Amino acid sequence: MIAVDQDPEGHAARRVLDQDGWQVWVRDLADGRKAVGVFNFGDQYRALRLDPEALGLAGGAALRDLWRHQALGRLQRGYAAAVPAHGVLLLAVGALKP
Repeated sequence: MIAVDQDPEGHAARRVLDQDGWQVWVRDLADGRKAVGVFNFGDQYRALRLDPEALGLAGGAALRDLWRHQALGRLQRGYAAAVPAHGVLLLAVGALKP
């Protein structure tokens, strides 16, 4: 989390989705990956299907949950992001760090 906050390039995040109580924000990182924040403003635990093409992300890119420090596999044709009510999922999308 600190590495995303203190990324040397300092790019601002951009909102790529705002509908039905969901917001998705994407930020370019200096290492070529993207940080993706998925925000559930709803009152229930829900899942949102992330479409890589619609979000400007590369299909087949590696996914990592930044809160849990877990690899989540690859972003193929989409990813079902499960987020608690009023919760956030923060992902790193792109090539794995060596």
